[in-house]
Amino acid sequence: MRFYNINTFGKLLLERNSGVPVYDPNDESRLIYDSLTQRVLFADSTTYQTLAITGQIADYVTFEALDNNGDVGTTANTVAEGNHTHPGTSLVAPLGYFMRSPFYWQNGTSLQVTRGATYHSNGSTERLVHAGGDLSFTFGPGGSNASSSALGASQWHYLYIDDSSLSGDTFAATDLLNSTTAPTWSISKGAWYNGNNRCIGVFKTTAGSTVREFWNSGDDCIIWSDYTSLYSANPGTSFTDIIPSLPVGSLKVPVTFHTDFIGYVSDELEFFWRMNSSSTSIGILIGGGKNIATADNDESRIINTTDVVVDPVAQRFEVRCNFSNGNIRFEVLQNGYFLPYGM
Repeated sequence: MRFYNINTFGKLLLERNSGVPVYDPNDESRLIYDSLTQRVLFADSTTYQTLAITGQIADYVTFEALDNNGDVGTTANTVAEGNHTHPGTSLVAPLGYFMRSPFYWQNGTSLQVTRGATYHSNGSTERLVHAGGDLSFTFGPGGSNASSSALGASQWHYLYIDDSSLSGDTFAATDLLNSTTAPTWSISKGAWYNGNNRCIGVFKTTAGSTVREFWNSGDDCIIWSDYTSLYSANPGTSFTDIIPSLPVGSLKVPVTFHTDFIGYVSDELEFFWRMNSSSTSIGILIGGGKNIATADNDESRIINTTDVVVDPVAQRFEVRCNFSNGNIRFEVLQNGYFLPYGM
């Protein structure tokens, strides 16, 4: 498989230090990446030279030619950013490659996909595509794409690159669509797909059928602007299932554990979590302590915010206390979710 173009916006041009091009970016047959040796093979006429990455400065990745013995030769080459306005359908990227940029919530019906978002789209045509600027996408069939699903109450809406709408190496807001149909993992494409459409994100709606406000910094964590309570009870000594609201494929959830001592507790308490169906009888320590108040109902609290891992089938985790006490109220609050790996 040919692997190249690590840059966000354009093609890569292989040239000698003198600036004389030795690789035409429209001729994809002449640059090949060997994933086993992690070297780039360059076909010069009928002879392949092996190019090893030796350093990177700004937008330039430096290569050095190797001889047949794998030793560094005398010809240095660089990979430089080319003209991003050229057609990009000849570019072939690593399987499932993507570079996510921040998603910004705009209002209850729209979000922004920011410039720099780059994805290997392997639908009807294999290509590397990037956002043609900061894109304002409006959900629903009356929004950016008529093929989108209407927003309903408390739904997961998956954001796709609409393969049937793509042309060239950039995508616009009209080349995106939202759907309540969840993607499946494609082994052959190395990403989440529904048909030819690659899934690049997923977002929850409120009970009022609007997109729930969220914050994102460009990583895989989506934080809601307010929490959802998952559990509030007197914990026992046996592990209790906690069921967060998660999209397909999500394996981690940001939560806050909040413990109220609503009466006097003289014993030292410890609270634990584990992944659902784990074999451990102990778990991961959340926190501990005891009521520092007197026997009246003055409160003392333990708060711990962390990320927990859920099992891939039921998408649950479990919590317990080292002993049961009626003066303890244990709360689990969900603060958002993590996008699935590869989305």
